[in-house]
Amino acid sequence: MLGSARFVLEVCNGMQPLAPGMALSVVKINFLHYALYMFLICTAVLIGVSLLTTPPPAEKLRGLTFATASDHDAPKEHESSTSRMISVLFSVVLVLTLLYLWWHFR
Repeated sequence: MLGSARFVLEVCNGMQPLAPGMALSVVKINFLHYALYMFLICTAVLIGVSLLTTPPPAEKLRGLTFATASDHDAPKEHESSTSRMISVLFSVVLVLTLLYLWWHFR
């Protein structure tokens, strides 16, 4: 929602310049800096909601998190160790690709 609001303001500013104020200052922020602000706001909301709500029971988390993935009581339909290794491999490849792209285009 924050990103789409900025996009709409930017389009409106392109059609007819906005009057000086809060809307214009939001439009003038570099989009990458705005993405950082959105990340920080979303992180704060995530942490706030997590702290203000009761945690789910341990039975619901069994086998769903890295900390509980090896629980012996985990349901059988979860991924196998081969599947998990493939997921980890693809995650590493993704991170390395992003780091390369960041380095290449910096």
